[in-house]
Amino acid sequence: MQDAAIELRDDFEKREPSAIWSRSRMPQDGYQVAMAPERLGDMAAILTVRPGDFLRQHSGETQIRERCELGEKMEYWIEPGTDVWYGISFFIPEHFLVVDNRLVIAQWRTSQTTSRRENPPLSLRYINGELLFTIKDEDRWITLFTEARVAKGVWHDLLVNYRWGENHVGQCQAFLNGADKGKYDGYLGYSHLPAQLQFRFGLYRDHLEQAQSLLFSRFRRGVTREFCER
Repeated sequence: MQDAAIELRDDFEKREPSAIWSRSRMPQDGYQVAMAPERLGDMAAILTVRPGDFLRQHSGETQIRERCELGEKMEYWIEPGTDVWYGISFFIPEHFLVVDNRLVIAQWRTSQTTSRRENPPLSLRYINGELLFTIKDEDRWITLFTEARVAKGVWHDLLVNYRWGENHVGQCQAFLNGADKGKYDGYLGYSHLPAQLQFRFGLYRDHLEQAQSLLFSRFRRGVTREFCER
């Protein structure tokens, strides 16, 4: 994949999601745009998940899942061997419901060609007021970093660099609000699945009876950190 093909950006300035995103996991009323609070001149996407949105319940499980997510369309998925940077900002409103319930707000998933269910190799989760960046391979869960007592009502800038290797061996480094939060070298993903990666963001959660909304701004994808911090 050429550098120009890797580069993507979205400032969420239009009423409808950009053409780079698939809406297949988003309810019809799950997307809005507004002026970004605390960021003069910027726009923000407001993603809202409500009880019953895209309900999923896997065979043999009691837990019900709901989602409101945007994901890269297939033509933008990252090929094995690519060194890529991602940047996105998120804002947790002051009234956001904080509970001990799984909520994934950003994830990188392998392309699925089997009927097996797999956890995302890379994900950012917000559970009970704490951020967790997790890495998954066939045998292990690894927490790259945690951030306790994450502030509401302010923007948080996430920056992730990874290289997805040909044999499911790779590297990942994450930054939050400019601080280096950790680096990982080792196995990523699952040997029985293709290694293309798709980025998704939004809200993917275990069922709640209340709606939840998050704001997102300044999405970037490129081959350098500088491009993703513009």
